[in-house]
Amino acid sequence: MRALGHPLVLLALGSPGWSCGQSTATEVLVRFHAGPDTIERAARFAFHVPGGKPPDGGVAIGSEALFPFTVPIVPKGGDASRAFEVVGHLDDDAGREISQERVVSGFEADRLLELAVCFDDRCLDRAPCPEGQTCDEGRCVDAWIPPGPAGSWSPCPASDSPDSGADAGGVPTADAGSCVDDECPEAPRIVGVAAGSYFTLALDEAGRLWSWGSNEDSRLGVGLAERDAPTIRAPSMVPLEAEAIDAGNRHGCVLSRGTVQCWGANDLGQLGLAGGAGAVATPVPAEVVEQGAFGSVAAGEGHTCALGADRALFCWGDNSSGQLGLGSSAPPPSPLERVDRSWNEVSAGRDHTCGIAADGQLFCWGANFYGQLGLGVWGSPSVQMAPTDPTGSAQSSWSSVSAGHSHTCAIKANGNLLCWGRNDDGRVGTTEGQIVAENAVRVPSPAVILEAGPWKMVSAGSQHTCATREDGALMCWGDDEDGQLGIGGADADPHVAPARVGSSADWERVAAGLDHTCAANRCGELYCWGANAHGQLGIGPDDQTRVDPVRVCWSP
Repeated sequence: MRALGHPLVLLALGSPGWSCGQSTATEVLVRFHAGPDTIERAARFAFHVPGGKPPDGGVAIGSEALFPFTVPIVPKGGDASRAFEVVGHLDDDAGREISQERVVSGFEADRLLELAVCFDDRCLDRAPCPEGQTCDEGRCVDAWIPPGPAGSWSPCPASDSPDSGADAGGVPTADAGSCVDDECPEAPRIVGVAAGSYFTLALDEAGRLWSWGSNEDSRLGVGLAERDAPTIRAPSMVPLEAEAIDAGNRHGCVLSRGTVQCWGANDLGQLGLAGGAGAVATPVPAEVVEQGAFGSVAAGEGHTCALGADRALFCWGDNSSGQLGLGSSAPPPSPLERVDRSWNEVSAGRDHTCGIAADGQLFCWGANFYGQLGLGVWGSPSVQMAPTDPTGSAQSSWSSVSAGHSHTCAIKANGNLLCWGRNDDGRVGTTEGQIVAENAVRVPSPAVILEAGPWKMVSAGSQHTCATREDGALMCWGDDEDGQLGIGGADADPHVAPARVGSSADWERVAAGLDHTCAANRCGELYCWGANAHGQLGIGPDDQTRVDPVRVCWSP
């Protein structure tokens, strides 16, 4: 995507109120997003909203027009329960419409809604190609058939984005899709992503679950034994309706219709199955021991936690460091054990766990050798076997938390981002409060990330961290030996200061894994970067490392 004068055209649509006694307003922020091929054809972007009059003639692409525009939005008949539709279209120089997209939403009083009108480049210039080839940006290239149940023609990117690195100052470019027999698959809109050790999971808006990368221990959940498909290098669909996902070290879990189902390695009981721990991996999703309806799931290295619909917290699997929060490091007597309190969120790391209670207070428990519990000390106690307040957290309200390999990051309700734990590779993102011992740098108390926020989402990986800001920017820091920071290079030096991934301002969610990272923008387009020896980037047949974001290669 190339810059349009503004990286993302913003149109603020505000309502002064509506009739029938309603005195509060709905504000709508419309974002216009399009790929480079579409922009090359378009001269103007125009849109229509109910009860409003947008700028005459639309907005010239690349113009320096002032934003935002204010347009009143009034519910039909004063009924704020009705849905409304924003219709956007792109016109060429002659005023002919070349593409149209619709977005449906609903009025919500006293809330700013953000809507993205997304125009995709896929197959705008499709052309028939000989058998065994597929069209890519108007050229016929060799096609590729991935293994697994989703095997079919795959839309593989022709090249990486030339301008996505931080030094280039560009933004990730959406590679064109593929056409087979004039059938042009569209990439699904991604609403969830999780990165584990050498594999990735993604959830689309239709509730479909996708996986790719290493299939060792059957961690992809596609029903294939490791010997049949050790690596799947493009997304394969797992036949399961999903609502939320998470990836552990060697296992994955999904929330599906109130149940939690897990697959992959189960040597430590991390799958939560009725039979307990077992050396045999489970190649397809299997339901954990029944505990009523669940609302979310978090997968760690050898343990898993899930929140019930009633905010009860259950954990299972490895408890050698007290990471299950049961007050003991002994193996639990049953596959699922309840952790006291009512909870809003939970995150499972390598051998520690953190959660945000219903009152907004933050707790951590498990291993503390590197100060990853945020208690102000490290090593002693080496483990904390019950939920404990990190230093200073009792006086704060927290909105989200992410537990990594040996560090933790969390965002306060005011948008401040803090990290603590092991920091010899810069993963904590600060140079303050460091203690050097045994070739490790420890930050035992929560330290504020110096880069300006407010912050929206954070993902603590193995040796690096990435986070999105409220303005849509994506920042990464820590180890970059495999290019997992996405900043245009790869080196062994610690990157303590957060570095921006390109200049795009529309990142929505990010997942930091062992040595790779994946992130989706507001239009649901998914990009990955970093190590690719096991196909964890999902970009097709090659296994080359990527130091810049590259579009994931979807199968029809």
